[in-house]
Order: sequence, then structure tokens, then C-alpha cells
Amino acid sequence: MTYQSDRSDSEKLVLAISGATFFIILALHSATLSLWVAGLLVLASFMVLNLSENTSRSWIGAQTNVKNMFLKIAGNIGSPDSLKETIRIDALPGVLLTIALALVLSAGFFGGKFVLADYYHRLALDAVAENQGIVAYNNLVAAEKLNPYNDLYRTDLAQTNFALANAIASAKAPTEASPGGSLTDQDKQNIQVLLQQSITEARTAVALSPKSAINWEILAMLYRQISGVAQNALVFSLDAYGRAIFQDPLNPNLRVNVGGVYYAVKNYDMAIRFFTDSINLKPDFANGYYNLSVALRDKGDLTNAQVLAEKLLTLVDKSSPDYKTVSDYLSDLKSRITSGSTAKEPAIQQPPASKETEALQQKELPKVVNVGNPPEKIATPEAIKKPDATPEPSPNPSPTP
Repeated sequence: MTYQSDRSDSEKLVLAISGATFFIILALHSATLSLWVAGLLVLASFMVLNLSENTSRSWIGAQTNVKNMFLKIAGNIGSPDSLKETIRIDALPGVLLTIALALVLSAGFFGGKFVLADYYHRLALDAVAENQGIVAYNNLVAAEKLNPYNDLYRTDLAQTNFALANAIASAKAPTEASPGGSLTDQDKQNIQVLLQQSITEARTAVALSPKSAINWEILAMLYRQISGVAQNALVFSLDAYGRAIFQDPLNPNLRVNVGGVYYAVKNYDMAIRFFTDSINLKPDFANGYYNLSVALRDKGDLTNAQVLAEKLLTLVDKSSPDYKTVSDYLSDLKSRITSGSTAKEPAIQQPPASKETEALQQKELPKVVNVGNPPEKIATPEAIKKPDATPEPSPNPSPTP
């Protein structure tokens, strides 16, 4: 009996130390799912050990008095009130033990599923690093089945679906060497299924976490990248970008991306507005100045385009390749202004934000993906006002009376 008591005390001490360590780690380090599961298991084990000890003591005490209890019941069998007072069973330890066991089993079951899902997700990331798309896809599907409520798995699977579809289109789409391409009917069907799954997964991610700017941005990028095969994809892209900006209003890159979409459809006024927003948010944002200058040039405002290009040149490192690109662009602007040429002539630069680099962005592709009817109103954030210049202190401030 002494040995069992000492053993129980040592087990409780170990669990108590483990529980204290768990809370210390939570205070000093960001918690992971595995840490939470381990901590809950330790706390539940500590509770079960204490409940088990208390319950066993109560049971032993009850056994020693079982004879007296039955004799007392027999003597008061004719009195119901006395019988109720006699038969009293303290059910609280048993109830608490049942709850603790249920918590431990639930934590073990769901925690095990979540840990296994993280394992498959890690395998998927390793497969992506090794350029094994099919392996990454299968592992992400397994992770999602184990934990369908993790929006990260959804966005990763959405991008993997798109990458597989884009790889098929890039390998077999029409080229100069092969104008007819080599896409079979099965290839087209595979592209359609993969892209539809991609959009579905990305939509589910924003439904699970609608306040995540990253999820909205990924959805917007996917819509934009399938604009060649989906009707109204750019409208959905603008709407998703707008919702991303609502969640992250101070991100200048989101504004540049929206401007790039508008520039791609030759809506120069809206493109200029969003490029301007980006530099108002970040006055030293070189990418914003470059895109804005090119948009002004193509609208025909060469003078302001040159002013911005000269400003851009001061923001670029002279030792970088971008410095020569900006210098050539500025020289082209000056020659246009000197010769009086129009902005409609072929240009040497296009805004980086408007470039279409994916195979599924080509406008001549057949529309095989259905993204639904466009929203009645695109989510459009308000324009960012230019920050006021900081007033310089007066050289001879007047004394305060």
C-alpha cells in the first residue's frame, strides 16, 4: 500500500511539473497544435489520477460499511423517508471521472487527426520543393480530409490544383512552333476539373476565414490567372482584391495588383487611381512609381510620366539592373516628348503589375471554367489621400506668452 501511494505521489509530481512547463512554454513561445494536444493530455491525466485516487478511497470506505448499510436498509424498509436518507451515493467523483476520460479520449482522437494532418501537409510542402506536383496534391487531399477546417490546407490545395492545370496548358498549348498545340480532349477536361477545384478550394478558404487578407488575395490571383479560360474572371478578381484591401488597407502591393488588373483591360483612369494609392501609402514605393508612370504614359500624359520616372530613378539602387531599366525608360519618355510622338506607339516597357505570364491568361483560349455570374457591385475601397507634408519648424519661433 505504501509503495502504491509513493508511486501515485511521484506520478502526480511528474504530471504537475509537466503541466507547469506547459504553461511556461505558452507564455514564452507561440503555441502549436501539437503543444496544445500534449498539454491537454497532461492536464487530463493529472485530473484522472486525482479522481481515481479519491474514488478508490470512497469505494474502500463503502465496502467496510456495506454490512451495516444493508442492515440499516432492512430495518427501515417500511419507512421510505428513512430509506432515502440511508441510500446516499456520492456520484460527483464518478461523473468527474467520466468527463475527464471523455476529454482525454476526445483530445486524443481529434488531436491525433490534426497532428496527422500537419504531417501530410509537411509532406506536401516537401513535395512542392522537389517539384512533385502529384505527390503534393495527394498529400494535401489527405491533410484536408483529416482536418477540413484548416484554411491553410485549402489555399495550398487551390494553388496546387492551379499549378497542375497550368503545367498541362504550358506543355501542350499552342506555340509558334506548334500553332495547333497538342492538347487532347482529356487534357482539356483535366484542366477544367483542376481549375474548378482550385476555385472551389479558394472560396472555401475565405468562407472559413473571411477576415484573412491572404486568403482573399490568393483567390483574387487565381481568378486573374485563369482569365483566359473563365468568363468574368477579372471581375471576380477585382472584387476579391477589394475585399483583401478591406482586411489589409495599408498594403500598397494589393493596390498595385488592382491597378494592374485595370491596366490589363485598358481602364487607365482606374489603374492610375490605384497606382497613386500605392505611393500615397508608401511614398518611397519604387514599384508603385514605375507602374503609375507607365499608366500615365499610355494615357497620353507624358509630362507627368517623366516627372515620376525621374523620381523613380532616385529610389533605385544604381548598382542594380533595375537602374538601367528605369534609365532606358526615362530616355524613351524624353525622346517621345522631344519628338512630339504619341503614347500609342510601341513602348519598350509595360507595367510589371499588368504582365500576363501564365499560360491560362491568354485571351484566345476557350472559356471552359464556370465561375458564376459576376457580382452586382465590385468591392472597391476608397482612394488614399496624399499625406500632408510635415511643416518645417520656424527658425525663430515666437515665445509662448
